[in-house]
Amino acid sequence: MSAPVALTLTRSAVVIIAAYIGAQMLADITSLKIGVVFGLAVDMGTFVYPITFTLRDVAHKTIGKRNTQALIWMAAGVNLFAALYIWWVSTVPGDASWGLNTEWGAVFNASLLGRIVIALDHRRNCERTGGHGSLPLVCHASPIAISGRASC
Repeated sequence: MSAPVALTLTRSAVVIIAAYIGAQMLADITSLKIGVVFGLAVDMGTFVYPITFTLRDVAHKTIGKRNTQALIWMAAGVNLFAALYIWWVSTVPGDASWGLNTEWGAVFNASLLGRIVIALDHRRNCERTGGHGSLPLVCHASPIAISGRASC
């Protein structure tokens, strides 16, 4: 077995990695909203998520296949951590003088946070399978419905 080779990251590789993880988080969180665009109901993560495929391809060319696979898993981990942290913050009693406790609870509730986790798992599956993963449409993790299933 050969010794591991040290990976030297260029500034552009670091930017690509940060942009990929940021785009993944943004797509997963904004997927919670179904908006109306040009008269059509649209998962609002739809507009950011395609960028992750381009960034993944650039990462693959920049840092290699194994490191890109690790990046995809790390993005899923960051999203899971974010959902769990937001859940925990939601359980901490709010200061009455803040005045926005009810609004916070309406936006960040356990049901919606579970959908973030489902969305990130579904999107990670799409990344892993090259865009052919599927999950029941009820999760709203993907904008395209085919035969009652959500498709990447």
